[in-house]
Amino acid sequence: MRNKIMDRFIAYYTEMKRVYDHKEYEAALAQLRRMHEENVIPETKMWMYHQAAGLALFWLGEMEASLQHLRQAWLEPGDMTLDTQQRIYSNYLMYLHYLPGITDEEMRIEHFRYAELFHQIRTFSHEKKKKKKLRLGYLSPDFVDHIVTNFSVQLFACYDRSRYEVILYSTGMRK
Repeated sequence: MRNKIMDRFIAYYTEMKRVYDHKEYEAALAQLRRMHEENVIPETKMWMYHQAAGLALFWLGEMEASLQHLRQAWLEPGDMTLDTQQRIYSNYLMYLHYLPGITDEEMRIEHFRYAELFHQIRTFSHEKKKKKKLRLGYLSPDFVDHIVTNFSVQLFACYDRSRYEVILYSTGMRK
């Protein structure tokens, strides 16, 4: 019984993915609705439904609906891997920028939630060296007689030389 349900889900999802990949987002949404109505989505795969719906709705310009589905995807991860959770949440954060009226505080809260998905990454630590200048390096192909250099000279000149060591690295051709 379980294999039959999964087989139906895979068949429906494969068809939805085919039309989505051809940029037929309305057809993809229709297929997702059929999947939901016919109850062929296993509980552990609901995140796939929400992710696909969120992405299709984004391309159709339905930001609020898109964000609701993406949010639902990572709130109920089922069998989703951590890297997939991170990718979905990353899309969610990017799409938040398209939503009118989102406050800086709301954006901050969402970014801190996203950071929690990276808790397994160790924070870099080192011993602080006393009285050493912080070295800042700039790379540019335009550190020659170029308009970029003309405008950036003021930036480089403003550093407090007692606190910072500024080094410019030219990757461009010598003239």
